[in-house]
Amino acid sequence: LPLSIRRQRQLCIRDRHTIVRELARGGMGVVYLATTQSGEQRAIKTLIPRGKVKGDLHDRFRREIQLLSYLDHVHVVRFYDAGILASGEMWVALEYLGGETLRDMTIGRHPLDVCTVLRWGRQICKGVSEAHNLGVIHRDLKPSNIALIDRELIKVFDFGIAKFTNWGVKRTKPGMAMGTILYMAPEQLSGEGSDQIDGRCDVYAIGTILYELLGGRHPLMQPGERLDPSSMIFRVLAHEPESLTEVVPQFPADVAGIVTRAMHKKADYRFESVSALDDAL
Repeated sequence: LPLSIRRQRQLCIRDRHTIVRELARGGMGVVYLATTQSGEQRAIKTLIPRGKVKGDLHDRFRREIQLLSYLDHVHVVRFYDAGILASGEMWVALEYLGGETLRDMTIGRHPLDVCTVLRWGRQICKGVSEAHNLGVIHRDLKPSNIALIDRELIKVFDFGIAKFTNWGVKRTKPGMAMGTILYMAPEQLSGEGSDQIDGRCDVYAIGTILYELLGGRHPLMQPGERLDPSSMIFRVLAHEPESLTEVVPQFPADVAGIVTRAMHKKADYRFESVSALDDAL
């Protein structure tokens, strides 16, 4: 849909950006491509006014902005500016990533080069570990939330449902599972609330992503298979995926062991931290 002249004027004046085009639109807001006065590209993410949205979405958006303003790391999307328009919409100006995501790398559904994937995996770990050091757990790591710049540089983004510890933030209510089912650790689906969630759920998600890139398919699904949400949950909780050594001919056993450990159903048997997974990789 075309932007209204009023919306463009608000963003241009208050954010000192010129809107180029709309990148994405959802029920809660819009993402635009914009340029600064010096010609640099930015992604401007907006959220509709508080009175038009239910729940704590605005609080989460505000916390995400606060986190990104602290989190200055080469493997995390860079924050530049934020504010509120006269219309009541919150906005944040972020690094424009462009390029591809790791989801684009899985579309062909074929195993990728092991060394390349391990290099990407280490970059994911480094970016997520920096967030963990600030007391923030991503909780929604998946291929579509990881950008790939020129097939070399990884950037983690979308901390919209992150868990904030020691930030004075109220905890997720018991029985509320947050994340994307096929990348959620079993403890995220247990319904016991955020008290049971720590950085090892991000270890699980990274392990799942690595398996998908290395094996050419998701560890809990066959190529082309479709599952309803209840079946997905059952697989996460009870299904043990095949080892990568069984899926890919002559796959290196040591790498398969790292991925298997990262994806263990029980958090205590995974790597104790994302940094430990990084070291293993």
